[in-house]
Amino acid sequence: GPGFYNHRIPTTHGLWPQVPPYGDSACAKPASAAPDMRDVPECYDGSGPDDAHEREFVKHEWTKHGVCAGAASEEDYFAQTCALSDL
Repeated sequence: GPGFYNHRIPTTHGLWPQVPPYGDSACAKPASAAPDMRDVPECYDGSGPDDAHEREFVKHEWTKHGVCAGAASEEDYFAQTCALSDL
């Protein structure tokens, strides 16, 4: 794709629960939905134009998708996402 979505190699974008309006799964929230990642997860590191963009993208993925994905925490959500990207 264009802009930030243009990569020379396959990269991880995200893992999204199929909650309304895109599906019928219930939102399974973690105990704390507050973003607390200080570092960019390994599977996202180097995928953006700069560190600030990568941190903002990770925050977006968590607040828009991760908080309903059934993960125990933000760290768990990205660990699962990155584990899938290693397959």
